[in-house]
Amino acid sequence: MPGPPGPRTESLDTKVSMPAIGRFSRDVIWNFVSVVILGISGFALNIIIGRYYGPEAFGIFSLVLAVYYIFSQLAVGGFVFSSLSLVAQSAGDDRQVRQIISTGLALTAALALVVCVAAALLSARIGHLFHSDAVRRGLLWTIPGLWFFAINKVILFSANGLRHMRFYAVGNSLRFVLIVVSLIVLTLLRVDAALLPMCLSTGEVVLLPVLAIYLFRRYPPTFGAGSGFWFRRHLHFGGRAFFSGLLMDINLKVDVILLGYYLSDRAVGIYNFAAMLAIEGLYQFVVMIQVNMNPLLSRLKPEERLVEVKKYVRRATRILCPALAGASCLIALLYPHLTIWLTGHQEFAAGWIYFAILMTGVVIGSCYLPLLFLLNQWGHPAWFMTFLFTIVATNFILNAVLIPVFGAVGSAIGTAISYVMTIVYIKLYTRLAVGISI
Repeated sequence: MPGPPGPRTESLDTKVSMPAIGRFSRDVIWNFVSVVILGISGFALNIIIGRYYGPEAFGIFSLVLAVYYIFSQLAVGGFVFSSLSLVAQSAGDDRQVRQIISTGLALTAALALVVCVAAALLSARIGHLFHSDAVRRGLLWTIPGLWFFAINKVILFSANGLRHMRFYAVGNSLRFVLIVVSLIVLTLLRVDAALLPMCLSTGEVVLLPVLAIYLFRRYPPTFGAGSGFWFRRHLHFGGRAFFSGLLMDINLKVDVILLGYYLSDRAVGIYNFAAMLAIEGLYQFVVMIQVNMNPLLSRLKPEERLVEVKKYVRRATRILCPALAGASCLIALLYPHLTIWLTGHQEFAAGWIYFAILMTGVVIGSCYLPLLFLLNQWGHPAWFMTFLFTIVATNFILNAVLIPVFGAVGSAIGTAISYVMTIVYIKLYTRLAVGISI
């Protein structure tokens, strides 16, 4: 049986013409506000745990969070990427969009349930790997959040594909606000440090009905004629990109995981206090540009619209790069004084060097990092996964070699170099997959 017709291509010019640039700017502003909220929320999370529980508890939370990130990406598989790409290509046909979202959610719900069971069974082994029973206990409290995270992620990525950027920005912001509010409640209740990761589950559980009400009002779930076609498209596209999300989050947490293996919970806590400020904080301004470019890249044919791609990149990064550099220098100079004042723990002050090294790598790579999803958006998920694997392998090898010699400083150096090498890999794999130079 022939599948549903593909998206109309004659409207491409109107969707990415000059009026769209104005919309792009507005979307960036919305996501700028979202990034500010994310940064404040992440900063608040650091301060709350650091001040009231100390470096060791923050190290435990960091290790649980790193493992949670990996399981959460396994739970969504490649279906967030297939949803983003397929929805963007079918925007304007509500019937197709409804079926794409519904089939993507159904597949994700089933996969996430399997991952939740696996996480519960593996929790004891993971705790043993990090020599910490507190990590095992904390991980168990995050398992309910895994399933809800996966569903929320598909809804948000679908909204991204539809260019509902205000909704995407609000949804992303609300997730972190809910996590921080939950953490505050747990802190007021003076729970054991191993129970603090419960805030991750609470945030996702409360977020789901908010996202579902918004999206399903316009795109109510449907599994009518043609659903089988979209199931197959999700499996084909998502299957090839299955490990993409996993690789991206492993890359964000490979330094913390390896530090947890080699060093103590306290050392991990001091390092990750700085890393979260850099990667979960300032790096989110790069992600803001990246998110707004994803649906545009899906609609720009690489062979014919390369000039427009480059125009968007220049427009998006001409302020981003110098702003990141200035903010990084200022924060690095103030870091020791601020951390002691905010947390009351002198040990955190030593993390300024980790922050400075990490942000050096991010600033250098920031002109190309917004193009991270380029290969996926141009319909090359297998190349995209290979590209991500190369980045992760670089980061892993550098950390594994440098940590035993230089400790946490070696981890920061290895991770920073991997961000710089991303420029080389984007250029290389775009030429190999598409045959053009970016």
